[in-house]
Amino acid sequence: MCKSLELINQGGEIRVSSRVIAMDFEKEHKNIKRDIQNLISSNLSVSKMFIINEYKDSMNRNQQEYFINRDGFSLLVMGFTGQKALEWKLKYINAFNEMEKRLNKLPKLSKELQAIFTLDQKQEELKEEINTVKCEIKEMKDYATLSAAQCEFINRKYKSKIVKILGGKDSMAYKNRSLRAKVYADFQKQLKKEFVVPTYKHVLVKDLDKLIKFIDKYETQDYLNMSIIGYNNQLKFSNNNIITL
Repeated sequence: MCKSLELINQGGEIRVSSRVIAMDFEKEHKNIKRDIQNLISSNLSVSKMFIINEYKDSMNRNQQEYFINRDGFSLLVMGFTGQKALEWKLKYINAFNEMEKRLNKLPKLSKELQAIFTLDQKQEELKEEINTVKCEIKEMKDYATLSAAQCEFINRKYKSKIVKILGGKDSMAYKNRSLRAKVYADFQKQLKKEFVVPTYKHVLVKDLDKLIKFIDKYETQDYLNMSIIGYNNQLKFSNNNIITL
């Protein structure tokens, strides 16, 4: 395969995808396909120059393209004008010539061996497509926000952390609603600053581990910490201040 122009060897014949031609000549693929269909309608004998092929687009929909041989390419781009089009025509002519020279240097293979090599090539192309899809799926997952189950886990984790900071559910600091609300608000404020999101539910999946570490290391601001100590010391003083008669 010629990497720059993406020519393919299809059963011993060099072809190029209509999608590649559309990209290189800066045309809409639908218009390229329309031109091919017009050529075939005008003269059915050219249909062998254009082999239809199905592929999956980025949204996993079935789409059609054409694999075009050298003669079909010449017919198709004949009407393309302009300096840029001329440059691409020359590039393709050189690429076709180079590929043909390489093929001519190879020993003649039986039809069975040609079929095997063609199948191997298709399998390699399929592997590349699968790897591309896997990368796209991974990217989609990474840039998705937390799932419902992940949100539930984070909700329990950060609330448990705040209860611990306040001294437990039986502590005076925890029982003081105003102080408890201030600690929750402080957590949300620090989270927004760290992740630039309105709530933890908007954190990206790829940042989940970072969010867990953030919760583990979270500490209240000094003025809140002093308030927590003060409220909890009230309970200790009350327990120690026992009057006996």
